[in-house]
Amino acid sequence: MVSSTVTFFSKSNSWNKKNRLFFFVEVVVILMFIAVPADYAVPSFARQTGLSCNYCHYTFPTLTAFGRMFKLNGYTTTNIENLQAYSPDSERVTLQIPQTFNFSAFVKSSYTSISKSAPGLDKNFVQSPEEISMFMSGEISPRIGGYVQLTYGLSDGAIGLDMLDLR
Repeated sequence: MVSSTVTFFSKSNSWNKKNRLFFFVEVVVILMFIAVPADYAVPSFARQTGLSCNYCHYTFPTLTAFGRMFKLNGYTTTNIENLQAYSPDSERVTLQIPQTFNFSAFVKSSYTSISKSAPGLDKNFVQSPEEISMFMSGEISPRIGGYVQLTYGLSDGAIGLDMLDLR
């Protein structure tokens, strides 16, 4: 959900250039969320299974029975064909890997505006990126899968391993 507080009219009751630009950006972001046809959980799981988030979650992070089985089976349920290599002397499959690279990311930014400037502080402050998270998740091979989340936070300048689940 996108929320912000912006004063669109100054004391002279006219829009300034910065407020018009910020309003335009907010409208575009809201329209992007409205135009999305379905809600998906981590995009890499959605690409792998072709299912929306409500197949695995009642509400985040509570899992449905299908979501628990998906996790317990090592995130290997798939709706796409794998690349396969066969042994030259038989028809036995020797290598099987997913066709897609299950990588997702998100960037968190913030904009702060105060009505009266304080000594030593800016009236408007933009922090972008405030946080960057990268996800590698899904099937690695037919019997191995995982979920890894790395996050960079600008406030402390560190990269942290938020989640590691290999099955």
